Amino acid sequence: EISAHTPEGNVHHGDVISHKTENSYVYAESGLVTTVGVKDLVVVQTKDAVLIADRYAVQDVKKVVEKIKADGRHEHHMHREVYRPWGKYDSIDAGERYQVKR
Repeated sequence: EISAHTPEGNVHHGDVISHKTENSYVYAESGLVTTVGVKDLVVVQTKDAVLIADRYAVQDVKKVVEKIKADGRHEHHMHREVYRPWGKYDSIDAGERYQVKR
């Protein structure tokens, strides 16, 4: 049990609206996430990425992470929000020779 279930068997965290959704886990870190007419899904929205998976296939997320690493992407080791001793910043955009922080 992660959290309280809705009558439809859903678990919501954050700003979530579900309609005709059954047996799903929906996590919204920032912003509204909505689902309509789906069942047996895991939906996770963070500042870094969005994951949508069949709840019976979430163990395959490891394979997606391996693909992210193989493609040389930074999402597996560097988060958008970075904490430092003096506080934190949100890296809203970055390129080869620049980074925009908030």
